[in-house]
Amino acid sequence: MTLFASSTVFATSIVDVRLSHNTLDKAEKALYVDIEVRMDNQDRMVLAGQNYRIYYPTETLSLNTKGSKSQLSQDQYSNLQFAKVLEHVAATGQGNISFDGDLGFANFSVELLDNQRGGASLSDKDGWMTIATLKFDVLGDFEEVSMVWGRESMSAKYATAFVEIAEWEAPLKTTTVEIDEYIDFNLVVNSLSLEGITYDISVGPNPTTDYIEIASDKALQTDMSIAVRDLSGKLIKTEQLLKGSDTYTIDVSSLLSASYILDMSDAAGNNLLTKQIIVAQ
Repeated sequence: MTLFASSTVFATSIVDVRLSHNTLDKAEKALYVDIEVRMDNQDRMVLAGQNYRIYYPTETLSLNTKGSKSQLSQDQYSNLQFAKVLEHVAATGQGNISFDGDLGFANFSVELLDNQRGGASLSDKDGWMTIATLKFDVLGDFEEVSMVWGRESMSAKYATAFVEIAEWEAPLKTTTVEIDEYIDFNLVVNSLSLEGITYDISVGPNPTTDYIEIASDKALQTDMSIAVRDLSGKLIKTEQLLKGSDTYTIDVSSLLSASYILDMSDAAGNNLLTKQIIVAQ
């Protein structure tokens, strides 16, 4: 049984897609997530139209289509066009998504406006290009939240429709590209107490390819230490979070693809946060 529509993909160029943490705004009760694309195998391509499909947990999140927007040039591309948004779908046991008992699905696209002249170019040297930012209304407190891309290995039991991205090759000629890597979204928010002050700490994106951002809802009142270890316990790298800071980015681009353990501790050596992270190069 499938819940949504079907499509066929023909491949030429190769790209990766990522759901990346932008902002968790607790005052606004909103979570912002970026849609990102990068080249994988060629020097350069011209980005044409794109059709995205994602799944998210509607027990804690509701997609705010009016607050979501394209980050591409409005002279070259349309704003986000939502073809279908379904929420609170009961699909327990139909597939591999852990939150499918209360499932949300969004199918949205960005169209190339001028098929004669093309649009923005994307190089393998440019890294990640932000296509759009999605706004989700946060319906309640959570410690961890995930989202997944619509793709055969993950969502085929729910739908036979997956993400599609096209490249512009010549006037009126576009070709669908192959998507090699799908990087899903996972955000952990931990509350920790230090010297009578409670901090809400988020760690993401996870999995990641190049960086991990640690963000606190308020400035730290003391220095903190970050240690990254492999699963055998071997120390891989350490970082210092200085008093007064509220965000810190850890570069993991040099690490091998694997799972690691991230520990956060205070100056006295008290372990305040432990999180497994996945680096997928």
